[in-house]
Amino acid sequence: MSKTERLQQLTGYYASSLVDSATLYGQDGLKHEVTVFDQMLTLNKRLSGLKPLLAAHWRNQQRYLANGKIDTTGWLESCKQVTGSN
Repeated sequence: MSKTERLQQLTGYYASSLVDSATLYGQDGLKHEVTVFDQMLTLNKRLSGLKPLLAAHWRNQQRYLANGKIDTTGWLESCKQVTGSN
């Protein structure tokens, strides 16, 4: 599988997860889950480096909840910024 195909699959999964999460949990449910995951990442020092990715995902999820639009380019750029800053 080429890099382009992998990226297409990943962005497809991302888009699907935004829609599915919003449908299944709604904003209040997701906000609660993000709080729980943030606490888990805080308590587990081996996973604490994932906190910026959780924050980026939550920002993107909130944008989707607000406008119903999936911005795969913005999502990818936010991931690049997080991974580039570590």
